[in-house]
Amino acid sequence: MHLQRFQVQGYKNLRAPVCLADLGRLNVLHGDNNVGKSNLLESIGLFFVAIQALREEARGGPRLKERHARSAPPQAAPDERPLREAVRGYEYFTLQGYPPGDIFELRGARPIVLEAHLRLDREKDDPPWLDEPIVAQVRLERGEEEVTVRITELRRTADGVDLAAGAGDQAATDAAFALVLERLGQRVRGKDVVSRFALVRADRSVTREASEGTSPLASREPLPRALAKTLHDAESATGARRERFRRFVAALGRFRDLVGPGQWRMRFDTNADRAELGLETEEGFLPLRLMGSGIQQIAVLCARLVMTGADIIGVEEPELNLRWTAQRALRDVMDELAADPEAPSQLLITSHSGQFEQHPPFYLLARSDDGPRIHKVSAVEAWEFTEPAAPSPPSSVRAPHGYMTMEGVVQVPPEVQERLGLSHGGGVVFVRGTDGHYRMLTNDQYADLFEERGPQQ
Repeated sequence: MHLQRFQVQGYKNLRAPVCLADLGRLNVLHGDNNVGKSNLLESIGLFFVAIQALREEARGGPRLKERHARSAPPQAAPDERPLREAVRGYEYFTLQGYPPGDIFELRGARPIVLEAHLRLDREKDDPPWLDEPIVAQVRLERGEEEVTVRITELRRTADGVDLAAGAGDQAATDAAFALVLERLGQRVRGKDVVSRFALVRADRSVTREASEGTSPLASREPLPRALAKTLHDAESATGARRERFRRFVAALGRFRDLVGPGQWRMRFDTNADRAELGLETEEGFLPLRLMGSGIQQIAVLCARLVMTGADIIGVEEPELNLRWTAQRALRDVMDELAADPEAPSQLLITSHSGQFEQHPPFYLLARSDDGPRIHKVSAVEAWEFTEPAAPSPPSSVRAPHGYMTMEGVVQVPPEVQERLGLSHGGGVVFVRGTDGHYRMLTNDQYADLFEERGPQQ
């Protein structure tokens, strides 16, 4: 599945329509804190939650274990129930991370409107129109105790037929409608039922499950228990599951400079009754829980990206706690995973890092009176604003290129950093010359400049 375009209106602070157009494999959202980047990712997840409710209706209503979350009166028999509407109690959405009291726009009872243009995975014997994208629009309206989900458009771009309108041959239209909902809904992957979209939030800390008398280090378990078990089972499996573990290990191999040589392995700790990840070295097994927070964050993120099973994954600020070079390596890993046909087909990332700015095109969110506005910065625009056109220097002149992020952070080439004597970072000063150009000096060079000129200068 590939999401080509997504538009939302009415979700939290997204009051005016906000549209992500021309989405690719790796998509980066930049913007100030609290501008609405996370809300935009969350709204994509809400779209698939709404689709799942509609899919349940098409199958004859919610399953028995879901009826407790539905406060609406019983509806008619399945053969009389309209396929294009679902009513669910507040608990239904709350259990999936979308409490109605939080997600609807605060200024009033405006509906949430979500529209997605999707290219679905075609299977054997599918009708030809599934070769072309589908346009799906859903509308969520909040009542006193329930939320009504309506699908207002389900259009086949191949022939323009709107399956939500129910026109033409009713039986054929309903069959096509149900088929699309099946492809948009959850799917079975091995023993698991996985959603089409997953949101991975940045891990800022490790969990602590210390009991009395145990060492604090012994309780630093960065890898959630269920995820650790999934990795352990995948390592010893065959076929596709084993391949996913191999892909995970290959991703971690990009960060050898952070951990040193060794082989990433899973082992089962019988004392703790849980699986754990670690690096097998010549000295022995080094558990992930004893490593630094940066590599812990990377390992957990890579594990979720590879093992979640979702087609589309949103990731919030993956650069947290990571040094600049590690951010670049992580960006490259995520780009490779998105290009892998066996991995998630798309990644949508929120970021404040200049490393992710250097992977244009990216989407820039800016504040306005009606909520955030979005602008797509193309590769050409990004190049022009970071590398303005200038006359070519003589062949004898070397001009290493650096990069300045939107927040004014400057990245300089390694050779310049080494020449300045700041291989491990340090303060710099920008001095404006008589010609109007600026020179970058280290703090020591700046101090020496004053000593050379004397106090009268």
